[in-house]
Amino acid sequence: MGMVVAGEVEAVGRDVASFSEGQQVFGLDRFVLGAYAGYKCMPGRGVLTLKPFNLSYEEAAAIPYGGMFALHFLKRGKIRRGQGVLV
Repeated sequence: MGMVVAGEVEAVGRDVASFSEGQQVFGLDRFVLGAYAGYKCMPGRGVLTLKPFNLSYEEAAAIPYGGMFALHFLKRGKIRRGQGVLV
């Protein structure tokens, strides 16, 4: 069960450049579920980011639902300053 994750990177694949072992991260496992496991394999380009040092894992795990969804899709759409988004 669960979609939000928070923890420490145990290992990374050879094509992953955005994370390294030992980093504290948090994110969202989107619609896959299974985030309450002791270990979770996540895609390197998934909804995952570095955890601020001043947040606990529990606090960080509460963030993803709104802000991280928005940030993830803005990055995927390569939205830059000065651009607009049509609705």
